[in-house]
Amino acid sequence: MELEPAEVFRVHHVPLLFESAAAHQWMVYDARRVGQFRRAIQETVTQGDVVVDLGTGMGLLAFLCARAGARRVHAIERNPVILEWAERLARANGLAERVMFHQGDSREVEGCELGVRVSREPARAHR
Repeated sequence: MELEPAEVFRVHHVPLLFESAAAHQWMVYDARRVGQFRRAIQETVTQGDVVVDLGTGMGLLAFLCARAGARRVHAIERNPVILEWAERLARANGLAERVMFHQGDSREVEGCELGVRVSREPARAHR
């Protein structure tokens, strides 16, 4: 029987890396990282694309995709508290019309179009 990584961490009572807003702070304020994602997204996303952002967190990659011309971005996040912050940020930045938020496991979320592009940052510890 294969265990999901989240199940292993919960069994051992190790907090999930991206479960708190503080864990997202370093990612959002890392100018080099954000610049690299912005360039990659601008080179990949074209006008009218539908994008799915798996594990959207605070929505940074979803917002960059919307600004790069995606007509719709489906931002999927498990953590409802983090997702609420992402929704607030989308409204504050005028992106709420194009970024659709879905709370839950990306393998189980329903109601979103399959995207032409998929953005997902590999989970890794910050140094």
